[in-house]
Amino acid sequence: RLDAFVGQIGAVAKDQHGCRFLQKLCEEGHPREITQIFDEIHVLTGEMMVDPFGNYLMQKLCEHCSNLQRTVLVEKVAAELPHVSTNMHGTRAVQKVVDQLKTPEHINIIRNALSKHAVEMVKDLNGNHVIQKCLQKFD
Repeated sequence: RLDAFVGQIGAVAKDQHGCRFLQKLCEEGHPREITQIFDEIHVLTGEMMVDPFGNYLMQKLCEHCSNLQRTVLVEKVAAELPHVSTNMHGTRAVQKVVDQLKTPEHINIIRNALSKHAVEMVKDLNGNHVIQKCLQKFD
């Protein structure tokens, strides 16, 4: 099923029906399909997280991917934290990523990114939601 979209998963994720299809594949949890999706999407993390449909795929992917894949996503999010967190779609995706932080390494990556951008983010309505989620998670 997914093989028909190889090389086009980024575009499929930006379509309402395509995004739902990809989310369903993530929920079904077949490692091969999750890896196929991850391999094409992780390079587009920031772009997908602020997309009206792509952000939902990023949330599912973070929930169902492997710990190693999650580390890659966390690093990508940290690199674009203020941009993504202050976006109305991105804020939800970042909050989901924070919910899915599984290791001290993941937490430290986000903490370090926050330390550089906390003031900027707390002044923004959407960014403030991310700060609040981090405070809850890191407590």
